[in-house]
Amino acid sequence: AQREVAALYVKNGDESKARGAWGDAGEWWRRAFEVAPDETGAKSGRGAVEANETALDEYGEKSAQDKKWIEAIHAWAPLTAVHPEKLDLANKLGDAHKAYAVELDSSADELVKKNLVGAALVSDLRALQHDPLQKDAYTHSTELRKSLGSKSSISIPTATIDNGGWWAFANALTPKLNGRLGEYPPYGPTKNQSAVPAQFVVTIEDWVSCPAGLPI
Repeated sequence: AQREVAALYVKNGDESKARGAWGDAGEWWRRAFEVAPDETGAKSGRGAVEANETALDEYGEKSAQDKKWIEAIHAWAPLTAVHPEKLDLANKLGDAHKAYAVELDSSADELVKKNLVGAALVSDLRALQHDPLQKDAYTHSTELRKSLGSKSSISIPTATIDNGGWWAFANALTPKLNGRLGEYPPYGPTKNQSAVPAQFVVTIEDWVSCPAGLPI
């Protein structure tokens, strides 16, 4: 099954290559290699990458010069997967990831100016996927999380229980529920004045006691 999937990915890569879409081709071949890394031959991910090494590297260089970082990443990633020993390729791929992370963080700033806070957070999270040490993206994503949390807070001060006649059980259950309301943000007790008021209503339909030692 893995060989069949890898062969399909290689075929998709070959078709992308025929269209001149080297970035797409490289990404398909990388996926083929990841699915079946031990396979060799023309229909394997390894074989496709090795047969197109020079073209992929040249496309990565050109894309980086044009600041088309995702294209550069798609060209160099399969090369570094197949040749992890080549530090020059690893360095070029790492630099492309870092540059793309900076670009994504800048895009997040523009989205914030348009009041698209959720989209900005997604952009910064993508930046951190490409460069986990991107300081600005980390700081901004933390701030954006707080901003979104303050805007989407749901105020639930206490749980309301419809005891269905089982008042003793309800009395025992209420403090346990209330003690955990704050564990599931953005829901729970809050001092945020702009929080949306809501109720958490629990209805006890029935209660069956079990003899000691038996599972409930």
